[in-house]
Amino acid sequence: MTSRYKIALIGYFAPDIIAEITKRMPPGFELDAVKDKTKEELLRVIKDADFFIGFGEWKIDAEVIRAAPRLKFIQKWGIGVDKYDLSALRDAGIPLAITAGGNAVAVAELTLALMLAACRHLILLDRTTRAGKFLKTELRMTSFELHQKTIGIIGLGNIGKRVAKRVLAFEPKQVLYHDIVRQEQAERELGVRLVSRDELLQASDIITLHVPLDDSTRRMIGAREFGLMKKTAILVNACRGGVVDEAELYAALRDRRILAAGLDVFEKEPTTADNPLFALDNIVVTPHAAGATFEAVCNVAQHCFDNIVRFVEGKPMPEEDIVVPPPAGIRHVASR
Repeated sequence: MTSRYKIALIGYFAPDIIAEITKRMPPGFELDAVKDKTKEELLRVIKDADFFIGFGEWKIDAEVIRAAPRLKFIQKWGIGVDKYDLSALRDAGIPLAITAGGNAVAVAELTLALMLAACRHLILLDRTTRAGKFLKTELRMTSFELHQKTIGIIGLGNIGKRVAKRVLAFEPKQVLYHDIVRQEQAERELGVRLVSRDELLQASDIITLHVPLDDSTRRMIGAREFGLMKKTAILVNACRGGVVDEAELYAALRDRRILAAGLDVFEKEPTTADNPLFALDNIVVTPHAAGATFEAVCNVAQHCFDNIVRFVEGKPMPEEDIVVPPPAGIRHVASR
């Protein structure tokens, strides 16, 4: 490929990550990454870009699309498209693809870490041990094993399946799942069982969420759902913060209507130090970092570039990646 195309990386990455991404860039392309999180920097980078690789908090709407007259295709870094105006993209004829499964291992592993940290009060124990206080007996009545517990997975996609596979090593009592599509192969291979959402909430000791954020999932876990959970239930959310009503989660944790929670995501990101959740001792939090591993950076970067090259060459992308298809199918892109 001899043509030169500009790719705008429209999410802020540390310089060493940019270097790692650039190593994987195919011939015929140049990468221009935003250097800060200002709107002015975004507009500078996108004004003559042929492609976006989208990451971070930017809302990609009609205004942004109009500011990028050369734009041909958007490749999402990751899988969440809640910040993308899909109608505006369709109207403009701009395709959008995700990197399905690219960071699934990383997210599944952190999900297990949050489960264990919440079950065993890991953060509280770390903090008190550093302060010279050994809580050897005080937390035994509220510390639990994953062994022989019922694990409930809401959303059995690429990440949910990997969570199910990994949690089996702890020999749970059962693994339940709820999804809009029945996953018969996963049922056979992993022994998971499909149930209604209410049944899952009522029966599970640990509930983990792995769904996209859209109108059907926004605040799907609220006061009613917390009322269905066991008082010893632990909620883990490593998908999108808006899936959980944060005020109701705070109330449920504060009033000990559920035991604990592990959160990698928040309704508003980045969240701030005055978030009421942070005053509670029965929650473990991380900064939307589930997919932030070296391996995931390499996998997702390669996935992004592979799809962009497929688009340029008129070759099909993986079906599970396509969110907004090209108006008339994948087509060859002429040289600039």
